[in-house]
Amino acid sequence: MAKNIQRGRLIGLHVYTDERGRDIFYNVFDKKAYWINDNNDYKKFSVFQSRLPLAIALGFLVSVFTDMVWLGLVVGVATFVVMAVYFYVKFIPTLQVINSFKRPKTSYLMRVVEPLSDGRIIAASVLFIAIGVLLVVNAKINVDYSEAVIILNYLVAVLAVAMGIMFLVAFFIKKKSR
Repeated sequence: MAKNIQRGRLIGLHVYTDERGRDIFYNVFDKKAYWINDNNDYKKFSVFQSRLPLAIALGFLVSVFTDMVWLGLVVGVATFVVMAVYFYVKFIPTLQVINSFKRPKTSYLMRVVEPLSDGRIIAASVLFIAIGVLLVVNAKINVDYSEAVIILNYLVAVLAVAMGIMFLVAFFIKKKSR
């Protein structure tokens, strides 16, 4: 039996919840809003929404198992491009267009932290910062890593710490707006 997905649960860039509680995807390319209205659409949308992390993970796995960073990069980019084209050309046109939708002016980060409790926001911030610190420590301890892997470690560490700081800023903005 298919599990019903609770409406208003999708979070992402250009994903909004309208006044009726419907999940709406706003396509910035054609300036139209699309209703993600059933369980099948939710599942497909979630996969396509994760196309960048999926492409990065696939590219990373290919580069690790083949010892060819360039091949991993090509596979990752190709995966992302194919998924993006399929998403915009095949999947989006199957969704119902919502003509009366007006995008809210809130930022993506504020829409992410809005439904979260203060404790969860702080926990996410601490965890992101901890991941960043652990990645730097890992790069320092394991000296047998290639230069590309060490650079990737530092890059992901910087991104993780930046996300942690962004969550802290969002926490204080949310707290101030109450």
